[in-house]
Amino acid sequence: MMTLKKQKLFDVCSLQLKAKIKSVHDAMALQNESANSDTKSSAGDKFETGTAMTHLELEKLGNQLQGLETNLRKLNAFENSKPSLMAQAGSLIRTERNQFWISIGVGEVSVENDKYYVISPISPIAQQLLGKEIGFEFVFNKQKDSILEIL
Repeated sequence: MMTLKKQKLFDVCSLQLKAKIKSVHDAMALQNESANSDTKSSAGDKFETGTAMTHLELEKLGNQLQGLETNLRKLNAFENSKPSLMAQAGSLIRTERNQFWISIGVGEVSVENDKYYVISPISPIAQQLLGKEIGFEFVFNKQKDSILEIL
């Protein structure tokens, strides 16, 4: 069962990812529309260059879409993460200086005027926190910090 804070973070991150996915889908549709409206003219080289550029852009958008969909799947896996005494993937960790949700690499997210860092388990800060308990002291970016709460 997710805590209310984690549920709100999950919802915000999920909405952000879904909006980005929609944006990429829209950009791909626009590229396809543009490619279909280009007609071969006497300037064949110009047409072929345009077609190649459209193909490259669609490939780039496809890779971006794949990454976003992978992140959404990873995020969904954390929807039912259970609280633990030790920091683990899915944990919401409050330290003296910050709040971190170890899930996917999204970055800074604001929920109800509180700032959270939504970070990947492989990020440097997550690597310091994983497996640690309340009271653990650590140094990150040359600043001393300690874990106050794990949800």
